Amino acid sequence: MKKILALLLATLLLSALCVTSVSALPDGMEVYKYVGETKYIDEVVALSFKTVFSPDTLVYGEIYEYYSEDSTATGDEVTPDYVLVEISGSRGILKDSMNIFGNYVLYIDGGSDPFVFNYGVYIPAEGKIYDLVDAWEMGLDGIEKAFTESGIGILLGDMDKDRTLTVKDATYIQKCIAELQEFANEDIIELYSEEKTLYISDFNRDGVRNVKDATAIQKYIAGLEY
Repeated sequence: MKKILALLLATLLLSALCVTSVSALPDGMEVYKYVGETKYIDEVVALSFKTVFSPDTLVYGEIYEYYSEDSTATGDEVTPDYVLVEISGSRGILKDSMNIFGNYVLYIDGGSDPFVFNYGVYIPAEGKIYDLVDAWEMGLDGIEKAFTESGIGILLGDMDKDRTLTVKDATYIQKCIAELQEFANEDIIELYSEEKTLYISDFNRDGVRNVKDATAIQKYIAGLEY
């Protein structure tokens, strides 16, 4: 049922997006740009679908560019170290996936080719693209910014959803543990595993939500080891 809903939502999203015409893409491919730029779309599409089926319709957006002191400069233009792109083909095969990246959790109920979470990391200077999961595991410089700056993923322990850990989040957990209030239904993150439930409030990731999570958040805020 969830996959059917995902397909319906994807269809509605496509109908609401604007179509972008880009000359070097495969003949007949329609690209739906929904956010950001399309500066690197030709290179990204060519690399992303080199070994997989090329779809007729594509949802595409360049949603974050990372620059460092070592970023390449050509004339007045500076090339980003990497570009975080969201890209997905219109396919019938959907994949449920979930992963934890540092203090962020990313999950998708029905992703499509070519990347696990529909996110790729393009490195212009190298002309290479990586799945976000691979870029994280290889320790790409500045990859954590893909989460802290772009707005993707859910920050564990962030109970008020302001994408920042504060004493308010710790207090919220303490009140719920003391039964002064109840955890929100959204605290449970699905698709983690059949054996284990993941909670947004489970900041220390020990599988349970308790006062230890509130303490760990307070230590994190204070810059202490938790």
